[in-house]
Amino acid sequence: MSKKNIDLEMSSRFTCPKCQSTGAKVDRLAFTGAGISRFIDLQHMRFMSVSCIQCGYTEMYNLGVLEGSDTLGDILDIILER
Repeated sequence: MSKKNIDLEMSSRFTCPKCQSTGAKVDRLAFTGAGISRFIDLQHMRFMSVSCIQCGYTEMYNLGVLEGSDTLGDILDIILER
């Protein structure tokens, strides 16, 4: 599934467990890990946040799980995002 499809799917299916609103904003985040990846600022931990536009409640999802592991894609992301 492509990045756009996952983003659209998450925002269209979201119902806030706190206020029951159905509007959502989707963002993608990348973080460094511990150890050597932190030292060289290698942002290999990728997540998606889905936030309720009514109350701000936010859920986090691991993109490695949602999109599947793609080592070649990860390497290209690292090279092209710098």
